Amino acid sequence: MPTQLPKPKAVAGIPARRLQGQFYRLIADHLRDQVLSTEGSQRYGGRYNPKERFGAIYCSEQPATCRAEVQATAAGRTLSSFVLASVKVRLNRVLDLTDRAVLHRLGLRPTDLVAPDWGLTQELGRLAHEAGFEALLVPSAAAPGTNLVLFLDNLDPASSIELLAVDRTEM
Repeated sequence: MPTQLPKPKAVAGIPARRLQGQFYRLIADHLRDQVLSTEGSQRYGGRYNPKERFGAIYCSEQPATCRAEVQATAAGRTLSSFVLASVKVRLNRVLDLTDRAVLHRLGLRPTDLVAPDWGLTQELGRLAHEAGFEALLVPSAAAPGTNLVLFLDNLDPASSIELLAVDRTEM
């Protein structure tokens, strides 16, 4: 039986987690000047953001997870050259969906977050965005690892995202 979507009050009622650390983003080389742009995800959507509703920046804790995510979404297309960006984040309002207690409270299973159908995760992202969370900490659907989904338009003034480096890389 498919999991039902949590109620908006349930999402808004989850205590936010603080998070700081280094994360990575792999993007096409021709977009190297747009590492911290949400334009692409807003236009096309992503696992946690419905297209044309709001944008998100998708990052991973490890470069290998970034590569797996890009390869999984390429679906047989030829991959161009890429840059690997590293960012340092300090966030105050993160919804931690890697925490099993949080998932239980929301009535979700870990498998719900990595399913091929993005309907539930996009709706969950919308609810979290509307509740004012700055980011989601989520399991990768492409490889073992953790991803960070940033909602820049919800960034608290006391939070920060700092671009550390942008380096050319091979897939």
